Amino acid sequence: MDATPAADTVCGRFNELELHDSRFLGMTIVKREEPPGHDISIDLAVLRGSYPQFSWEPAQLVFTDSTYVRLDFDLDGKSNCGDAISTSKCVERSELRDALEKGPMRYEQNPLAGYVHFSIFLIPPGGELHVFASDFMLKWVQSS
Repeated sequence: MDATPAADTVCGRFNELELHDSRFLGMTIVKREEPPGHDISIDLAVLRGSYPQFSWEPAQLVFTDSTYVRLDFDLDGKSNCGDAISTSKCVERSELRDALEKGPMRYEQNPLAGYVHFSIFLIPPGGELHVFASDFMLKWVQSS
């Protein structure tokens, strides 16, 4: 794995994002050849402004150099709640990380070193997404 930004810097930038009530529209996993790895791309409609002057602007949230993803969505629940995001967060240590390192990854040496835990929670009962990645970027998409 290449050198990555410090976990507290990555998590600080992510935790400053305002994703509440933005819409989670789709997800793609992309395998890169150079440098080798996987990126997870989330298509969003990000809520900007405030009532009554607000809009949804298209964006892509990309988790770079991803190593593990766990998705638990109720697609009907997600649709019934307008695909809305409730909360999102990034942490260095978590219960899921500990469970993975003590469970399925227990025979690997420091399997999640250099990665942080990103979580996106949808309005219940929509579900949640967990990604272990080294960094992220938010890219605004030009409307056609």
